[in-house]
Amino acid sequence: MTKRIDLYSLTGAMLIYPTPSGIWLNNQVGGHACLQKQVQGILIPIEQHYNNHALLSDLELKLYEIFAGCVSVTETMADCFDKLMQAEVTTNFICINRDKLTDSCEAWVYVWVNQTPLADFQGFAQDNEYFEAILTWNNSD
Repeated sequence: MTKRIDLYSLTGAMLIYPTPSGIWLNNQVGGHACLQKQVQGILIPIEQHYNNHALLSDLELKLYEIFAGCVSVTETMADCFDKLMQAEVTTNFICINRDKLTDSCEAWVYVWVNQTPLADFQGFAQDNEYFEAILTWNNSD
């Protein structure tokens, strides 16, 4: 039997580290296009801030503003994303993978993660300090 985790009710944005884990991580993405994306890997939580009465993190709300309903990412969206990530110490180690903009969409963005000594996670980068991941969150549909 295939091991699968559906991320449809994911709370907060998280990184997916693609690796042959034997566990498929599946999310509905791309706004109303309701695309189904999946990859084998593990989830890496990232710190997020929540307002007292909000169901969504501040980061998720800002990601919705940039990517609402998109099925591929433009350079303008990528610029906004990188600016957003750099604005917070909790995400300034993440930048978009510009080689995979057409593979990215709302709630499924290919990124590069800078593994610094201060990160909550270690050992994911192999030969350098960066590793590839996917930033995912709850789809807006």
